[in-house]
Amino acid sequence: MNKLLSFLLLSSLAFGQEFYSTVNPIKSFAVKSAVSGEVVSVDKSLEKKFVNSARIIQLDNALDSVNLEQTKIKLANLKEVYAIESGILDSYNKVSSKTKIDKDAQQIKILNMSSSIADMEMQVANLKNNIAKKSIKINKIYLSSIEVEVGDFVNAGGLLYKGFDLSSGKLEVFLPINEIESFKKKTIYLDGVKTNLKISKISKVADEKNISSYKAEILVKNPKTFSKLVKVEFK
Repeated sequence: MNKLLSFLLLSSLAFGQEFYSTVNPIKSFAVKSAVSGEVVSVDKSLEKKFVNSARIIQLDNALDSVNLEQTKIKLANLKEVYAIESGILDSYNKVSSKTKIDKDAQQIKILNMSSSIADMEMQVANLKNNIAKKSIKINKIYLSSIEVEVGDFVNAGGLLYKGFDLSSGKLEVFLPINEIESFKKKTIYLDGVKTNLKISKISKVADEKNISSYKAEILVKNPKTFSKLVKVEFK
């Protein structure tokens, strides 16, 4: 008996037109870091809770912040010099004493500075992006677990946290391949209660374990509970 119950919890079994499945979150997350850095703060108090909006992990961004401010200053200075050099070229073009070589040399200087400004603007954008990625925030997610501790050094690709999207649930049932079309037309009952639910997705490849069946998904909006065993009937 215990073996049968365990099997029901892990998969969907069909008895005639009845199936059993668990209500699972529509999506699960295993989020990895996009950047490297030392973990300086973690909010473990939010684990096992639905989080509307919060920062859960902060990676050290002190050096990036200093680099950003210094780069902004250098960029502003370079733009001022560029404006002065452009003015000099304008004055060269207004007098006849300056040769074409002088004017070309000044034009080359301005073009080089323009390229330097573009490179520096890219540095500023990259630093801002890096700083933003070191502040790990979540929004409307059930936070299952935080996988790092303060003092850990996280490499790019390192696991940060796991969570679930609880906005909808899904039921998975395995339907006989030769009866798929008839199931699409039937009314779905959950634990004996008639619903307006429809099959949202059907695999086009037979399941590895249930080789004579296609896996079908039924979406359930705002389920009251998850991981609950539900009887699914098609009538």
